[in-house]
Amino acid sequence: MKLSSVSAVLLVLSGHAYAAEPIPVAASNYEKGLAAYQTHDYATALMLWFPLAEKGDASAQYMLGDMYISQEGDRYNVDKALQWYESAAKQNHLAAQTTLGRLYLNGQQVKKNFGLANKWLTAAARQKEPDSQYKLGLIYQEGLGLPKNASKAAYWYTQASEQGHSEAQYALALMYITGDGRSRDPGKGIELLRQAATQSNNNAQFKLGKIYLDGLGDVAIDLSTAYNWFQQAAAQHNRDAENALGNFYKTGTHVTQDYKQAFNWYQKAAQQNQVEALHSLGTLYVNGYGTAQNYKLGVDNFLKAAELGYGLAQLDVGVAYYTGKGVKADSVIAYAWFHLAAQQSIDNALKNKTTVYNRLLPDDRRSALSLATEYSKKFTHTW
Repeated sequence: MKLSSVSAVLLVLSGHAYAAEPIPVAASNYEKGLAAYQTHDYATALMLWFPLAEKGDASAQYMLGDMYISQEGDRYNVDKALQWYESAAKQNHLAAQTTLGRLYLNGQQVKKNFGLANKWLTAAARQKEPDSQYKLGLIYQEGLGLPKNASKAAYWYTQASEQGHSEAQYALALMYITGDGRSRDPGKGIELLRQAATQSNNNAQFKLGKIYLDGLGDVAIDLSTAYNWFQQAAAQHNRDAENALGNFYKTGTHVTQDYKQAFNWYQKAAQQNQVEALHSLGTLYVNGYGTAQNYKLGVDNFLKAAELGYGLAQLDVGVAYYTGKGVKADSVIAYAWFHLAAQQSIDNALKNKTTVYNRLLPDDRRSALSLATEYSKKFTHTW
């Protein structure tokens, strides 16, 4: 880990554009290095921190790790960053532990390693670091490198939730609502959703909207409250909330029916590949509601949703290929899409599939069956 000389270090990290501001005489070398780092004088920061890090100063080790992983070009060195982070983390340096856990969990700058992610996130979680506790909950809930364990996931979500971590509150709320990892308690789940929602967690805001839209436990249907929660979530570009508002305006539920408003909300959600919104947007284009009638754009949106596995869209794509509206008629392709929709028990899909198949020539039947198999592998329900 040692470099041959300080001059070699300065060569690697030279090219800084600013000089450090004057430092009080009484300041430590670590503080002087921090001041230099904050003014982008990386060479001076490294010169001051390197000797401290070699002597075991955990804070200096952590900052060297940060420096190496955040630089560009020849200054960027992930291996050295990991070495310094680990040296600090082994001394129970909290930020180093959380950084290592995040890096190994996300796998963006280093290769994913769920074992190491678990190791360092656990170390940080035991020091009551809430985001590490939340991420540890995710590891157990999703079984990332470990067997799934809903009880342990709920435990760590609870630890983070009690410190006000909104994502943990949201995750734990769903566990109480479904009874996964915790005894089912919709009231407790809704309370946690409120706590997360008041911190602008848009997923919690959307979930509350759904609860008031459909009712749950002691919570009665309240369309006004549902609409308000959807609005708050949609203001943060939550695609499901945008789709929900589109449904309100399309059907005239709680609001005056307004197809243009519906079109606008569906379009926002569709831009984020919300499958129901893609299908609804296609329906508006095909029927000319809220926009000029355009079969091609309608089928384009149906197709995007169909390729994401949405059964109703798969049915409509099949109809489009069978009738030749919006696309060139092709009964082989129509059969394949009806086949996928039928697998999801969509009304009329099996009937349409059988009708098309019976009208195909023998060679086309073989092509249709082959294409249906291919589509089943590519476009199975995944959303």
